[in-house]
Amino acid sequence: MKTLSSYLNSKEQESFTIQEAGLKLSPEDYLKVRMRLKSLEAKVPATSVINFKVTKIDSEKFKGELVIFAPEKTFKVVEYSDCAMSIFFIAHKQIKKNILGWKKSILDKYINFPIFNSHKINYGGYVYE
Repeated sequence: MKTLSSYLNSKEQESFTIQEAGLKLSPEDYLKVRMRLKSLEAKVPATSVINFKVTKIDSEKFKGELVIFAPEKTFKVVEYSDCAMSIFFIAHKQIKKNILGWKKSILDKYINFPIFNSHKINYGGYVYE
C-alpha cells in the first residue's frame, strides 16, 4: 500500500502485483505491464491494491484478470484472448473507464448538493444573482 512511510522511504513500495500462471512474460512485456499498473496506481485511492493475473488456459488461449480493491469499491475485468498482452491492454482500458465512471458518480453527488445548485452566490456578505 502507498503510505506516508513508503513515500518518505527511498525504496517505494508498489501496491500492485503481477502474477503469471503457465507462462512467463518477456522482460519487455513485464516492464510494459508494470509501467501501466504504476500509472493506474496514481488514479486510484491511496489504500487500493491492484492485481493482474494472466493464466495460460491451453496452447493458444489466455485468461487475464485485472482487479482493483479500493476501500469503497472493487473493480474487476476478465478477458480471454490468444495474446497475453492484448488481454492486459483491453483490461487496462476497461478498468480506466470504470474508474472514471466511478469518480464521476462521486463528483455528481457533490455537484448536485443543494448548496451548489443555488443561483445565488454569496461573496463576503454580499449576495449576487
